[in-house]
Amino acid sequence: MRCKSQKQTRALILSLLLFFFLSLAVKPSMGQETLSWKWSPQIAFRLSSYNRTVKFNDYAYFNSFSWDYPYSSEVTFHNLLVGSGTPIEHVGLASVDSDVTVLSADSKQVKVNLADTSKTLYVYDVDIKNVQVGGSWLTKNDFFTNWNEWESSSGDAVFQNSSLTAIRANSSFAVTLGFEEPPNIFPITTGIEKTLFLRADSREVNGIVGYKLSETQSSGSVMDSVDVEGAYVTYYGVRVWVVHHNGATEELTSGVPAAVVTRNADGEGLQNATWLCPGYNSIVDAVMVKVYQRFGTGDWNLRASFITENDFLVKLPEATWTFSYYTIRQYADGATFSTLVWGGSYMSSVTMRYDVPAAWEVQFYNLFNGDIFGFLFTPYTWFLGFLGYSLVFLFPLGIVLYNRFEDATATIIALLLIGGGAGGLLSMLVPQLGLQLCWALFVLGIAALLYRLVTS
Repeated sequence: MRCKSQKQTRALILSLLLFFFLSLAVKPSMGQETLSWKWSPQIAFRLSSYNRTVKFNDYAYFNSFSWDYPYSSEVTFHNLLVGSGTPIEHVGLASVDSDVTVLSADSKQVKVNLADTSKTLYVYDVDIKNVQVGGSWLTKNDFFTNWNEWESSSGDAVFQNSSLTAIRANSSFAVTLGFEEPPNIFPITTGIEKTLFLRADSREVNGIVGYKLSETQSSGSVMDSVDVEGAYVTYYGVRVWVVHHNGATEELTSGVPAAVVTRNADGEGLQNATWLCPGYNSIVDAVMVKVYQRFGTGDWNLRASFITENDFLVKLPEATWTFSYYTIRQYADGATFSTLVWGGSYMSSVTMRYDVPAAWEVQFYNLFNGDIFGFLFTPYTWFLGFLGYSLVFLFPLGIVLYNRFEDATATIIALLLIGGGAGGLLSMLVPQLGLQLCWALFVLGIAALLYRLVTS
């Protein structure tokens, strides 16, 4: 009896453990009555035919999946959901030249990243209405229906027949598949568009040193050149970070260079490429752009870093950025020379979009970062600009001193003694542009004082 009781106890424990582990692996999908697999992002599906993988950026839910055995060249997911929404009934994915990462998937759209640019994504058994590669949109009117024409075309291109959609992504590794006909597939333009030049002079921002990224161009230029033995195609691309008040950085690109341009023959000039900024809704203190270069299929190498001034204080919407690189490729004496030039008359730049945060957002951003003066004075400087600093410092102090001396001459002298000079109150607390305005007011006051002395 005792043995039987122990066996029953063990059986009960094993049953409970089995139920527990099954409950971890299986979870109902949203909007579905049947159970779906909960697939960890650490597990990938290998396409044996091409030695490529298909994986997920987050937990994926689906009822079943299938390979086209024995080749295993594509994998099809049924009732797939990554993120929120209603699952897509089925979608088959494959790539002969790149690993594929599914970022999100539902019945409206599937977002994927390829491991690199200039790669091809194959999608099976689903009617795709539109495709976005980076910041460029293509609709059925743009799709090729002839395979040979699609293969011979250049740039981003889509081929589609009744069972296959082949997408060549040259300008970006980010691909979005749309399954509905939206009223307007082109995203609404938001924010302020600004072109920032890659300058030849440098700055230090929050402990990070880099060349300036600014609205005005520098007078000088910089030429960065590298070479390698043999004939190679040359590439340039960028990675983008936000820089926080404490010097910490957060990358917006996916860990590999985006907005890639290439030269496979000798030549020089500006080359443009786009990158879809995923957006950053918190206030950004500065933006850093790093330019990378490589030869052929070799490793990417950092060539230069560029950074905006601190207190940039913007928010970044989801928008397309355009990067312009002045590049030179030359093959001579058995070696390939790759050169990037910026500054001066070489208009290497980035055209970006940003949103201006509300005054209260800036105020609490300053408070969060320990800038008490910024927190207190933001309501004044936000609407009055640097004039606000003059009013905050000069006007109240001037009234107090005038009431004390009852003489404008003594008041101006006292203001100069208190606030002027290196290490003075104004120098410590007022930004440079505001300080220039304060000194301008002092000069006007002194001019008025001298006028009174002369005329009296």
